[in-house]
Amino acid sequence: MLRILVEYARRGARVVRLDAIAFLWKRLGTSCLHLMETHELVKLMRDVLAAYSPPTLVLTETNVPHAENVSYFGDGDEAHMVYQFSLPPLLLDAFLSGDATAICSWLSDLQPPPPGCTFFNFTASHDGVGVRPLEGLVSDERLGKLVEAVRERGALVNTRRQADGSDAPYELNIAWVDALKPNQANPTLHVKRVLSSQAVMLALQGMPAVYFHTLVGTPNDHAGVTESGINRRINRHKYEYQELNALLHEAGSLQREIFDGMQNLLAKRRAEKAFHPEAKQRVIEAGVESMLAFERVSSDEQQRIFVATNFAEEEQNLRRPKSYQGKLLDLITDETIESGESLQIEPGSTVWLTLV
Repeated sequence: MLRILVEYARRGARVVRLDAIAFLWKRLGTSCLHLMETHELVKLMRDVLAAYSPPTLVLTETNVPHAENVSYFGDGDEAHMVYQFSLPPLLLDAFLSGDATAICSWLSDLQPPPPGCTFFNFTASHDGVGVRPLEGLVSDERLGKLVEAVRERGALVNTRRQADGSDAPYELNIAWVDALKPNQANPTLHVKRVLSSQAVMLALQGMPAVYFHTLVGTPNDHAGVTESGINRRINRHKYEYQELNALLHEAGSLQREIFDGMQNLLAKRRAEKAFHPEAKQRVIEAGVESMLAFERVSSDEQQRIFVATNFAEEEQNLRRPKSYQGKLLDLITDETIESGESLQIEPGSTVWLTLV
């Protein structure tokens, strides 16, 4: 394994992903999950890569509850990055319930990673949206409502067998775009929700990752599931170039609107030093159940960005923090907002605000 890692690094790999690493070491009489030997092997792999290819980063994939997941940072001597597995289901929960209390509470308690380490933020992947990372963050009742909400939007649900022999949801198999459909058909709100979910992910402390099918707004591929018998195929549609090119050039289409919006978000994020992985993050009390608000501050403290998201399907008023009551610029839309004590945030929208 070490030889393979070194070869990848020599060929130019700058991130080495350790897939399903939590079960690497086997020991009779244990669950083989998160054993001490596994953590030692992650340290060893990092040390070997540091010697042969210092720029290469180690990324661990452990789709487990948050506290177990971040244990792979070690004391800053294991993974450089860990997948932020709690983020995708918490975002879905907030949008589909209109209630941001769970994601606000989680972010408020989130400890910054050790120096030299960061979170790997994402919303969707070639697998489903894991719900084990919601354990301890939402009630069983709230999880049940989330499962039913995505089923109504075409989701399939993979389960896991529990110790008592019962089955529990393990992952939600659905295209991210379809998972965020509003309760009532509303194409404008639908696009806003998809882009808003990405704007939150891109703004949070960490290194962001965008799944291809989210970038291009791919809907559920039920035909792929039927053909393969694999639930995860619902979010793995295989495009012919001509098919995708036509979809992305169809003026006013959902996929075109999402693709254009994503290009704007990615370009804007790259330009702002307050979104660097090492920039500080602080959750701000919004005082509105449907709102999430937080601040990013660049390492040199020369730039501050106020991020606010309205998860509701109605416009919401947000009281501005005292330091943001002057004239503001929304970095996403390039619109200026006059001085005042409150902000009106449109349904399903996210703003990135800085003083001008």
